[in-house]
Amino acid sequence: MKVLFVNTNYHFGGAARAARRIMDCVCRLGIQCQYFSNGNDINPSTADERLIVLDDFHSHSWIDKAYSWCYRKLQKAYQLFQWRHIDTAHRQYYLSDFRSEPSHRALHKIPFDILHLHWVNGQFFNLQQLRHIHKPIVWTLHDSWPFCGVCHYFLSCESYKSHCGSCPMLKPKSGSPHSRDLAYSLFEQKRKLYAHLNLHIVAPSHWMARAAQESALLGGFPISVIPNCIDVNLYRRVDYQQAAARWIPDANSKKSYILFGAVAATSDTIKGFRQLVTALRLFEQQFDCSNVELLIFGSDTPVPGLDLHIPSRYLGYVNNEADMAKLYSLAHVVVVPSQTENLCGVIMESLSCSTPVVAFNIGGNSDMIDHQQNGYLAIDEADMARGIAWCLQNNTDGHLGDNARQKVLTHFSPEVVSRQYAALYQSLLER
Repeated sequence: MKVLFVNTNYHFGGAARAARRIMDCVCRLGIQCQYFSNGNDINPSTADERLIVLDDFHSHSWIDKAYSWCYRKLQKAYQLFQWRHIDTAHRQYYLSDFRSEPSHRALHKIPFDILHLHWVNGQFFNLQQLRHIHKPIVWTLHDSWPFCGVCHYFLSCESYKSHCGSCPMLKPKSGSPHSRDLAYSLFEQKRKLYAHLNLHIVAPSHWMARAAQESALLGGFPISVIPNCIDVNLYRRVDYQQAAARWIPDANSKKSYILFGAVAATSDTIKGFRQLVTALRLFEQQFDCSNVELLIFGSDTPVPGLDLHIPSRYLGYVNNEADMAKLYSLAHVVVVPSQTENLCGVIMESLSCSTPVVAFNIGGNSDMIDHQQNGYLAIDEADMARGIAWCLQNNTDGHLGDNARQKVLTHFSPEVVSRQYAALYQSLLER
């Protein structure tokens, strides 16, 4: 059995990490795997013979280079024309269309029995290529774009259940949105394309599975819930002194460290930094914060005007997983105030390192956090402040951390997840 994993990036982003982890765990079962990406985030330290990058299919002749340059220029011009009336304030929610680099028929030159799609946006992969794929396609949903028109986060919008159009994310700078806007057009293109595909959907969380099942685009396809997995040997509690030596050499063992972070932690509004600040202000008003410090990864620039008395350290972007495990081990509680989550990698990583998590009770968070057993599911910012205090006060003996670790071992270990994917792959080939 040969499975081709397709994801825009290899290193960067939560979907890339999830895709690599799934590939690694199914490979251990003897399944032959390859990983196809754009290669833009590959560095000299990357050594993976399973990796195939888009550049491998370029001829590198001057004609090919000239064609690619012109193609990108035309794509950019077309994109600017399509999005010319859109209020740029909505770009924070990340919108995608069908644009891509020239593929040079890469999918027809790579042998595989099953095509396993992950996150394929960022102008890497045009879905229309799938029209000529007659083999089983598995698509793991890392966000809602596969069943929406243009958006990756549907938030409170429910148009995906019937037909996207008059998209609130595409609201013009003036006037009302057009019913047959770009979201409507892309929704129609997906609807016509999907009708030709041998497609099986995998949702990492029960929340995402319900949304996909309710959607007009994917509701008619078989949907399985298979969680992402994590390397439980890498993400495990590290000795406190060792963790402190890496991150805070002057760490005070009597101090409680609150950890928050994500890619673009303080600037991506979806990640909830504003909500975190609100919760921490309430936390300061109600609880003793004299020995509390906030640690932030994913940003190295202090945000001015926060009006917080709790001291903060900005640790920058962390791209080493062993270092991340030390950071989780140093923290007494991790806070995830995101406005939407599928199956949050930060939550899973923290729990695997025996650190309880406070998060809003949204999306797939309840698949991982058992309320007041290994963390706290908050209903709003005030409740999040109470949850932070509750975890700090109720984990002095480490039992919340022990429960967190056991949750991951039982549900999200590579052995557990790989068996589910292997069974799915085999069932698709036997049809």
